[in-house]
Amino acid sequence: MLHEDAVLHSAAGTQLGLSAYLDTYRAMTSTFVDRMTPEEIEVDGDRIREINLELL
Repeated sequence: MLHEDAVLHSAAGTQLGLSAYLDTYRAMTSTFVDRMTPEEIEVDGDRIREINLELL
């Protein structure tokens, strides 16, 4: 995946190594909720349309 000598640069600073990368990835994915909810569903014959999907 990533070499142990990987260096990540961001506005938050510099992180060195695979362990730092995995810590960052873990922190990012632990706060993300993958849920999309339609505010309204429109029915037109045999078709439906989800309106104003909201990423929560």
